[in-house]
Amino acid sequence: MKRRWLVSLTATLAVLVAGAAVSFRSSKEAAAESRPGAGPKPVSVQVARVESGRVRVVLSGLGTVTPRRSVAVRSRVSGQISRIAFSEGQQVEPGQLLAELDPRTFQAEEAKAKGQLAQERALLENARLELERSESLSADSLISAQQVAAQQSLHAQRQGAEQLAVGNLTAASLQLGFTRITAPIRGRVGFRLVDAGNNVTPLDNIVQIHELAPITVVFTLTEDQLPEVLARVRAAERAGHPLDVEAWDKGNRSLLEHGQLLTVDNQIDPATGTVRLKAEFSNAEGQLFPSQFVNVRLAIDELRDALTVPRAAVQRGRQGSFVYLLGAGEVVEVRPVKLGVVDGAAIVIEDGLAAGDRVVVSGADQVREGSQVKIAAGGKGERAEPPRPRP
Repeated sequence: MKRRWLVSLTATLAVLVAGAAVSFRSSKEAAAESRPGAGPKPVSVQVARVESGRVRVVLSGLGTVTPRRSVAVRSRVSGQISRIAFSEGQQVEPGQLLAELDPRTFQAEEAKAKGQLAQERALLENARLELERSESLSADSLISAQQVAAQQSLHAQRQGAEQLAVGNLTAASLQLGFTRITAPIRGRVGFRLVDAGNNVTPLDNIVQIHELAPITVVFTLTEDQLPEVLARVRAAERAGHPLDVEAWDKGNRSLLEHGQLLTVDNQIDPATGTVRLKAEFSNAEGQLFPSQFVNVRLAIDELRDALTVPRAAVQRGRQGSFVYLLGAGEVVEVRPVKLGVVDGAAIVIEDGLAAGDRVVVSGADQVREGSQVKIAAGGKGERAEPPRPRP
């Protein structure tokens, strides 16, 4: 019993000693924090410098990739397909054979037309000889002028019949030629819509061909932007340099292709208040595909000596846009700014900053006015993204 009491007393004393130690350390830490000059631990942030350079003024819109030319290949005559001469997805050239129809019926028609022409030419030659004989006899007053006139009329009839036979042979030869179905344009064929053995008519599609290089993109801008666009288009036409256009992927993260503006539509869509524009791209690498949705950036101007910061540096509050500016001693200052145009990952600062100023681009959610910060070594965003050169 006594032994059990001693064990209990020892355990109680150990708990009291541990609690006293914890209380002492807490009091010591609190006293240290309350001493003059002590403060919270500096926040680790990443910064970027304000850059000065050229910046493009761009207008952004949504676009759809459309083939420069698109053709639905059909047969010009009715018949049975005897051969398909292309592979699905193949690149074809103008005049390349795509399919053949059974030509035997058309060969027979051509042979018939040739025979008819030969017959008419023989009759024409006979009429010509009779006319010459009649004219010779008339000169000797052996036949009347009326007989000569009748022979002249018969000769003219035979000439007309011969011309008709020539036309029939030409038509028959064309029909025979139409049994060979060829590509009308350069481009890429899609899936075949009929197989060998099928009977087709001029209403049936055999395959679709899209011209993919070059290719076009149709995109929209708001009607409020139209006056500025038209002014820039006219200036570009006078200078002989079309406006530059960029096609970006659906997520607006990757540049797909550089191109040039072709034209502006001649009307505004009253339902959406937008106007359509068309741009052309070489598409040499095949980055653009028909019906693909892309983000389009139309460059209409270029600013010189513009101040830019990464878009991540700009914060927004009740008083408007601002940045966290690093001052002396790495202390943060809230600096209101006036924003300009956006160029990719950079944004123009029209007022509030100077070239070389440092602004917070990462960790801004942990800092406030007067916060002490520590610049993260090797972090991203230490420099604003430089303006991209014109293509």
